[in-house]
Formats: sequence, C-alpha cells, structure tokens
Amino acid sequence: MPALFSDLALDSVARVTELPAVRFNIDGLEMLGALDVSPDEHERRVRAGLGAITSTALLHGLWLLPPGGSTPSGMLPEVKVQRLRDAPHTAVETDAGFERTYAPPGILRSVAFS
Repeated sequence: MPALFSDLALDSVARVTELPAVRFNIDGLEMLGALDVSPDEHERRVRAGLGAITSTALLHGLWLLPPGGSTPSGMLPEVKVQRLRDAPHTAVETDAGFERTYAPPGILRSVAFS
C-alpha cells in the first residue's frame, strides 16, 4: 500500500515544527507526527535493539503500570499480565509485581492525519 502522505508533507511537518517528523500507523491509520525525542530512551532502545511498540493492546497494558514502582500482577487483568510477560523488554516481573522499564520515545508535539 502506498504511503498516504508524501515526503513533501513529512518535510513540511518537520520544517514547521522544527522537530524530527515521522510516519507511523495506529490501528491501520497512517499519520505524521513531530517528535521531541527523549535522548535517554532513544539510547536505551538502540542498545537493546528495540524499535517502536505498535501494539495498542500492549501499550494499554503498560499504561496500567505507573513509572517508578511495582504493580502486583493480581491487580492487572490476566490478558494484560500475559501480554507483559510476552514482552519482557517493556517491564520486569518480580515477586512484587511488574515494574515498567519502557518509556515513551519522546513527546509527540503534533499529529497530522487524513
């Protein structure tokens, strides 16, 4: 399937926002975004060989885990527990529960979609 947005549109978003522009899909809808990149998270992902998390189901599970602490697995829906176990690069499971290691790659400052 060809890209909905041209390279010119991508360049325009970058020029207007003065931030890196990226193409991405959420649930099959193509979008452009201006991303204020988090250098620390970018470096962590490069070191770990990780890319973007594009599963909304996994992202929903991660949203249940506040940063900086553990969430007991018994407090989470079983389907979310399984998704987190299937993605060990996003959270660490200990006796205390799940602790999120994933952080957003940056702050999405603008979005364009059609």
